[in-house]
Amino acid sequence: MNSMTRNPWSVPEEPTEDQKKLACVFPRIVLASASPARKAELVNAGIDVAVIPTDADETVPQTAPAEKVTAIARRKLSAYLARDGVQFPALTCDTMISFQGRMIGKPSDREDAFKQLMSFSGVVHEVYTGWALAYPTGTIRLNHAGHNSRTFQREVSSDGSIETIWGYDRASVVFRTLSDAQINDYLETGEWQGAAGSYRIQGAGAGLVESIEGDYATVVGLPISMISGIVVDTAVL
Repeated sequence: MNSMTRNPWSVPEEPTEDQKKLACVFPRIVLASASPARKAELVNAGIDVAVIPTDADETVPQTAPAEKVTAIARRKLSAYLARDGVQFPALTCDTMISFQGRMIGKPSDREDAFKQLMSFSGVVHEVYTGWALAYPTGTIRLNHAGHNSRTFQREVSSDGSIETIWGYDRASVVFRTLSDAQINDYLETGEWQGAAGSYRIQGAGAGLVESIEGDYATVVGLPISMISGIVVDTAVL
């Protein structure tokens, strides 16, 4: 089952074909993120994951969603690479929600979470996830056609030893039409706490969703389909 979802929507069974492809290239990876959801996407693929979070400053000048998540993902990776004894390959990500021309962050309290979920009721919002991946130069061959016409960028370190690629993916999420009671029932789960947009699609939040256009994993916070389309089948590890 491919992770690109179509109506009627349901959480894809894991591991997806894209997860399997990624695991073939990266049997082990460093995830420079404390996100349990991102780790789960990799672990469910059969990848051995070393979690090494960074404390990078996520304040960036970019305001467009795609540019902002990409800049933050790159900053996180730079913070990781600045450490001693780094291991490769290393991956960072950042996820944000765009809704009616504004960025939606984490709710300040339950009342704020209710307002966020009610605003999504019956309409579409977009989820952007930026990513950055570093590995020793020459260990990966890339599919420069990208994935689904989405582009990525590449940079080699000044000493030529480390190659970094980065990009972003976007998915559109349509919520069901929700009643006050349905929203309050979901808020009782506590999943809204610390979640951008006040929901987690990999949990009970899946029941809020009517459909997705794009990659489910991008909504979770790690664009598995895009990354596997760039590095899989041409790997030389």
